[in-house]
Amino acid sequence: MSQTADTTTRAARVRAAALPGALFLVALGFYVHTYSDAYSRTGFGDPFGPTFFPRIILVAWMCLAAVAFLTALLIPARAATESGPTDWRPAALACISTGLFVFLIVAIGFLPASLAFFPVCALIFGNSGRRAVFLGTSLVVPVSIWYLFHNVVQIRLPTGFVWG
Repeated sequence: MSQTADTTTRAARVRAAALPGALFLVALGFYVHTYSDAYSRTGFGDPFGPTFFPRIILVAWMCLAAVAFLTALLIPARAATESGPTDWRPAALACISTGLFVFLIVAIGFLPASLAFFPVCALIFGNSGRRAVFLGTSLVVPVSIWYLFHNVVQIRLPTGFVWG
């Protein structure tokens, strides 16, 4: 490979890594901000403060951004291929189902709404090929999330007004 092609490839990798790197820095800034004095109180007698869950999300965000950053730097990008027009139907269906999910969380609670939402999203994005994977993501993941929050960290997820 010539030096010009190597420089172009390196520049393309750096450009591809810029967005994940920036997202990592934004998440890190938010994470550091959660330790400010504005959030020093725990709230209404809860053992965890109002920043406990956002910190979990921010750590996950930083991990994903770091993986995307390192992947963009270390793994060569695939050559661009010609593609047809973008099909926006899956994204639109995902937005509609997410809005319905948010409504259902309030109405029937987290667990039943999640048990309905996860398989719908798997079907929308075409992840229904293998039944074991489909059932695992559709049933095990929502129940595991509920169990983790309800029993391990003891954060009550919404039960909905139907179930009280």
